[in-house]
Amino acid sequence: MISDQTRNLASQAIIDVEFGKGRKGSLVIKRLQRLVGSKQDGLIGPNTVRTTQKYLGTVQDGIISVPNSAMVRALQKRLNAGTFR
Repeated sequence: MISDQTRNLASQAIIDVEFGKGRKGSLVIKRLQRLVGSKQDGLIGPNTVRTTQKYLGTVQDGIISVPNSAMVRALQKRLNAGTFR
């Protein structure tokens, strides 16, 4: 579970997530935002997705696409390899 996320165009593709009101944000997402150089509010939105896509070298459309997001695949590949820093 990614805590306290709002449902929006960028995050609606994330399945099996309990969405919240976005008051506190997620510590995991804040860390991701710091690594990719995005505003650190702890929420997945179009700006965080676009910045992450740019950081990973994928298409920068600000949306986590379904069913096979290039951004998610690139993120998983780098996390699994231990090269996402």
